[in-house]
Amino acid sequence: MTSSIETVLITFSLTMLLADVIATSQYYSLMEDLRSREVVKGKVPPGEGITLLTIDINFVPLDLLEIDDAKQVVSVSSALILSWTDPRLAWDASPTGPYSNLQSVAVNSDEIWTPIVLIMNGASNDRMVDMGPRATLLFNGTVSLAASPLIRFTCSMDLEVYPFDVQDCRVFVVPLSFIPTRCRHDGNSVVSRETFMGNFSVSGEWKIESVLAVNQETSLPAGSLEYRLRLKRKTAFYVISFIVPIVLTSYMNTLVFVIPAESGERVSYLVSIFVSNAVFVSFCADQMPQGLDSVPLVMYLQLGTMVQSAVYVLLVSYFLRRFYRRKHNDVIDGVTDDVAILPHVTNDASASKKRRSKNAVHPLSEDFGSSKSVDAGQRRKERVDVLSFLIALVLNTVFVVWVLCKMVN
Repeated sequence: MTSSIETVLITFSLTMLLADVIATSQYYSLMEDLRSREVVKGKVPPGEGITLLTIDINFVPLDLLEIDDAKQVVSVSSALILSWTDPRLAWDASPTGPYSNLQSVAVNSDEIWTPIVLIMNGASNDRMVDMGPRATLLFNGTVSLAASPLIRFTCSMDLEVYPFDVQDCRVFVVPLSFIPTRCRHDGNSVVSRETFMGNFSVSGEWKIESVLAVNQETSLPAGSLEYRLRLKRKTAFYVISFIVPIVLTSYMNTLVFVIPAESGERVSYLVSIFVSNAVFVSFCADQMPQGLDSVPLVMYLQLGTMVQSAVYVLLVSYFLRRFYRRKHNDVIDGVTDDVAILPHVTNDASASKKRRSKNAVHPLSEDFGSSKSVDAGQRRKERVDVLSFLIALVLNTVFVVWVLCKMVN
């Protein structure tokens, strides 16, 4: 029993070893056969018996690395797969054929003809894509190239609702073959969009919402294969660092009417807010591209806050001028009245000198300044301040809510 088991194991091992030797021998024979063919020696593109070369392309963005809003350039780590069929590279892989154990082989891509792949809207000077050093050949002559290039391409962005914007960026992939060629999106490829959709990077400022092959098929050299990427910005950081400070600054402007006019700090308070907002505007402008077709609404919100500060400076200056002029006139009127009654007060004081006590209060000190008039002016000023604060608060709220609703919607 033991000897029979050992015999089976030895037979199995020898069979596997023989199969491996045969496969290795067939591999080297096939490689010599392929390298001896004129199509490989001269790297001749497919043409004999082919009226139109069909190249299947599959472009899959794997990770969104960077988006430069100012330069409008997108950097994407991707998977790019090209495949086409050249019957001149086929071999007999039937069970009775000379290469029965070989369904596919890997060869150096520089040993055979391969198309030049271009990103037509590439941002870098070299728009050619390096497709890697290896290619896969199938027994029927199908050639496959796979690479994971870092692609940088331009994207025209609409930043009107920044930072709540969604961008549709396009990538134009063109394989140059210098022969009549038809490009076709390979939706049935092993690497598909659905395979990687759950693996898109969730870190960073943006996320990829969808990838769409706009034209499933096109002819070269007139056309190219277009892929559209829908990118959505993550807004949490911008809401905290941009929107909230601008809104708070706009509401701080309205508090100028709460500051007592006697403190003399109203104008300096508004000027401080105006200067700080101007610095903030210059910082935000550095993050935006120049020459936009539509100005971002967040810039209108900042501009509105600055205009608000400037208008309040004019209003406060006018109110303060009126307040101090009225106060000055009230004091002058009070002094004039007291001077007019001064002789009568002096005569009355002399006549009743013996009847008054030593600590009696002079009538001039009791009536000086017309206290009733001053109190009425103070109450009038307070009413004007309260009314101005309420009007400013309502107008600011309407403006902020209107801008934010347009940004979100």
